[in-house]
Amino acid sequence: MYCILNELSISPEGVVVANPGPLLKTLIDTFLKARTYKLEQVIVPSGFSDLAITSGMSAKAYKNTLDDPDEKSRINSFLANATQHFDGHYDQDFAAAEDGRLIDVSFDGVRSSSMRDAHICDLPLLSFDVDPFRTTTVNCDKYILTDAGEQTMPITVMNLHDPESFAAHEAAFLKLCQDIILKWERWDPADNPCWRKEVTDNILTDAGYPSFTGKESMQEKRSKNTKVVLDVLKANGWVYNYIVTGKNNRRAAIWKIFSNPMSNEQVYISVDLGEGEFEIQNRHGKWTNTTFFDGRKHPTKDYKGENSHDIKLR
Repeated sequence: MYCILNELSISPEGVVVANPGPLLKTLIDTFLKARTYKLEQVIVPSGFSDLAITSGMSAKAYKNTLDDPDEKSRINSFLANATQHFDGHYDQDFAAAEDGRLIDVSFDGVRSSSMRDAHICDLPLLSFDVDPFRTTTVNCDKYILTDAGEQTMPITVMNLHDPESFAAHEAAFLKLCQDIILKWERWDPADNPCWRKEVTDNILTDAGYPSFTGKESMQEKRSKNTKVVLDVLKANGWVYNYIVTGKNNRRAAIWKIFSNPMSNEQVYISVDLGEGEFEIQNRHGKWTNTTFFDGRKHPTKDYKGENSHDIKLR
């Protein structure tokens, strides 16, 4: 899937930066974060690598000034994932836009192919971090042809201009990512709570999980597991269900209970911070299985005959 480089941000009116290095770095950092949501390519205008950035050097010219091989590699990697063409996946979207008599999309009176494509395909813009594009959405006008002539309508498109700008669209990106990863299969959240396996593995690796020596106190285990579990659950779309947690808050074994709004199945996760496990409950609150944070099923635990691992829903 794609994000779409905002061509108006390459050289916006009145913005001149002789050294585009920091802008390129932010753009690349933002694109790398987009790739964790499976937005793995970026649509760019023809000849992008040679276009002047904010009236300064082009990406290629700036790269040629660098001595650091890692910095050069980052720019080369970005350019290698840049393309001018969509695959056939969006043919129906473009055909529908044409049938709907869409003519174009503009920003501040300037017509923009990138904003038009972002609107048609419901994909995010990727903008250089410059004014007036330091916003999480871009307000545009779309032009459609009616029997009375050309008509304009206000629209907005998602915009990424730095790594923090993802927060405003977290739910949309998670849903898009889920659609890509699980395109050919039904997601069973009770069996596979962590469907973003690569991202989950990276979180666990960065945290050094599991790396307990067996000598840690329960408080130390809980402290380390808290950071890991919050990152893992957020990355996979699980949200804290404070209502259900409140119904179970007098039980020492329960920390917090989570549910997933992206799932068609009503599944709950109660977290065991001491053991580093997810206790999975079904829509009736009944325990179904115990899963480690990294997705491994616990090989021996079976609580189906016990009430202690069920949760209260009423």
